[in-house]
Amino acid sequence: MSSVQININMDNTTYLNLSCENLTCVLCFEIYTKPYKVSCVNEHTFCLNCIMRAWDVEREEDLYNMFNRTKKSCPTCRDPAVIQETRPDNSMRRMVSNIQQQCKYAKNGCKWFCEPGSPSFEEHAITCR
Repeated sequence: MSSVQININMDNTTYLNLSCENLTCVLCFEIYTKPYKVSCVNEHTFCLNCIMRAWDVEREEDLYNMFNRTKKSCPTCRDPAVIQETRPDNSMRRMVSNIQQQCKYAKNGCKWFCEPGSPSFEEHAITCR
């Protein structure tokens, strides 16, 4: 698994560089955006869009349709998981909410930061190079 270099803003002036595999989705290799926990025995966490793509779920509302209990496999451990038992991982959401991600072109001198998964991150990456 690859790790992601992140910067945590400690006091609005100090940044701490970390390599955090535990805050990285194993499907997209990015810091979690909208982390969701699946109902496998290990309760693995994925980005909402990643797990929806992996399970071929079209709408977030389909995760909560209790009339249609659909079993799928966890993408990590292949243990059975019920789609409708997938829930937001609020503890992971709190952990990643204070993280600022550095531009992927930082090695070229860019000093730009933003929250992971924000639209502005992708927009900036397109224009930065």
